[in-house]
Amino acid sequence: MLWLKKWLWVWCVLALWLSIGIGWGIPGYDSWAPDEVTPARVMSGLHTAFSGNWYDTYPPFHYYVISAFYLPFLIAGKLGFIDTYAMPWYGVLSYVARMVSVLMGLGIIYFVYRLGQRLMDRNSGIAAASILALTLSFNYYTKVANVDIPYIFWFTFSLLFFVDILKYMRLKDFVMFGVAGTLAICTKDQAYALFVIPAFYLIFTLQRHIKFNNPQAHVFSALLDKRLWMTALTVFVVFVLAHNWMFNFKGFMSHVQFITSDGSKPWAEYGNSLSSHLIMFLRSLRHINYSFGWALTFICLVGLIWSYIGLQKQERFGWLWMFPISYYIFFITVIRYNYVRFFLPVCIVLALYGGLAISTFLKLKFRTRYIQYAVLAVLGLFAVHYTWGINSLMLHDSRYAMEDWITQHVDADAYIGYAMLPEYAPRLDAFPHHEMVELTTETMETKKPDYLVLNWDYIQRYRKDSQEYQYFQKIRNGQTEYELVFDKYNNLSANHLKNIKILTNINKLNPQLELYKRTVMNAEREGD
Repeated sequence: MLWLKKWLWVWCVLALWLSIGIGWGIPGYDSWAPDEVTPARVMSGLHTAFSGNWYDTYPPFHYYVISAFYLPFLIAGKLGFIDTYAMPWYGVLSYVARMVSVLMGLGIIYFVYRLGQRLMDRNSGIAAASILALTLSFNYYTKVANVDIPYIFWFTFSLLFFVDILKYMRLKDFVMFGVAGTLAICTKDQAYALFVIPAFYLIFTLQRHIKFNNPQAHVFSALLDKRLWMTALTVFVVFVLAHNWMFNFKGFMSHVQFITSDGSKPWAEYGNSLSSHLIMFLRSLRHINYSFGWALTFICLVGLIWSYIGLQKQERFGWLWMFPISYYIFFITVIRYNYVRFFLPVCIVLALYGGLAISTFLKLKFRTRYIQYAVLAVLGLFAVHYTWGINSLMLHDSRYAMEDWITQHVDADAYIGYAMLPEYAPRLDAFPHHEMVELTTETMETKKPDYLVLNWDYIQRYRKDSQEYQYFQKIRNGQTEYELVFDKYNNLSANHLKNIKILTNINKLNPQLELYKRTVMNAEREGD
């Protein structure tokens, strides 16, 4: 209880820090966070009990987790007290799903603290956890209901058992490592790549352990050891249950077909040549630096170098890099594209090296300890300022101002069009009397909406010589029947985080919006 009272305030501060901006784009039926697991997606699965031929972009396990948190609201809905598909309760469910990410984010921070403590000392654990809490991509994904934080939760949890396996070689650690790793894979498929090389390393380590205790043991002793085959059996059972093979094997196969075809192949950005892989690798390093910022990148790099050439050259730190290397070889090089969020597990490992660097730095003998504290304070303040940018972009997203202007100035029966996917647009569904349409060149010529919303961040996706882009330029240059009535782009200091050379969903925050009004009224609408 004394421990709980001592650290409770720390966890409250961390929970508050990770929750800032959690209401971004809520309430709304179309989530502003791309690939977010929305209430509609979860309830669609619940409607079929995740059976038959149900499948989605991601495996079902985190859908089960969110469903468990939805349970009180779903029961109330069944009893007729609330309508979970209508506002405000749909928005409440969105908050609930995001709070699950916050809770899992706190769990990850705790796991990283325990890992740093086990690998080095208490200072290393605190420093590693602090680095992670100030990592930009980690902060963004704890505020939304994507599956990235959940699969990182299970991955980081598995690392605790991996440490114990190397130390004790106990059956329970093997089994729990397998369970946690499987749940990571059943949350987001790409997690499989984290465990390929470590799995072979465990077999090698187990064989060496058996050989040490019994020099007469044959070369395949590890494969027959109950620690290995019981873990394999447990992994298989957990995987089958998580994917609901008994009632949804067809849906599982549909999911596999999707992720190996339309879900990945069209997005490949790099070729398979050596030069293409080199360019992709360099961009990957840039994405990792983007997540950390220069201050934390410097700390983690120092820790990584020190672990191999300094006094802390020990096997307990050497095995850490197996996971990122395995992940890069068996996932990134296979799909040949690399978003910032893909490197969250790499950031977990690097944070541990950063913890090593800070712990070692604090052990150095200076004339006064205040010098060390001052250096860490400067680096920490820089990291806080850098990461706070994500909160600023969420809290001051330009779509809020656009929605307010539409509410105050646009007639309830006006016909509004938007030239983007719904998740990049202002929440026009909050205005039920407005018709909405996704615009193409053809629909512009036929529908002629009274108002037109343009998102110039989104429009940059079009080729400059495309018909659509040329048409948007005509609108902007006043060469059509539309005139600009409102534009919004909050000039925030955090806008430097939006970088088109960085493949991140953070680029979609605080977009440059323009609202145009048709100067010539639609003849049909005038007749009405």
